[in-house]
Amino acid sequence: MKKLMLSIALVLGLGTLSANAQTAKAEQTTTTTTVKTTEEFKDIKVEELPEAVRTSVAKSYPGSVINSAAANDARTEFKLNVTASGQTGVIYTDPTGTLIKKK
Repeated sequence: MKKLMLSIALVLGLGTLSANAQTAKAEQTTTTTTVKTTEEFKDIKVEELPEAVRTSVAKSYPGSVINSAAANDARTEFKLNVTASGQTGVIYTDPTGTLIKKK
């Protein structure tokens, strides 16, 4: 009788673990930084942008062209005028190429 009860408890316990393992999903999070700024940006040459910034724009917007670039005094943020798929817009990044959402 003890073996029967132990067997039932093991089956129920392992069944619960299997169910939990099947319902677990991998979650992917994307971090976007929102910054309200009044800093001034000064024009720089596109060639002066960090390689990480150029690579990030190329990966995020395939076939895009960076028309012009500007940086804040500390060069911790970059303002890029980009054309992609016939549309022109402004993108802000940090030196590592992470896109920054501006208010």
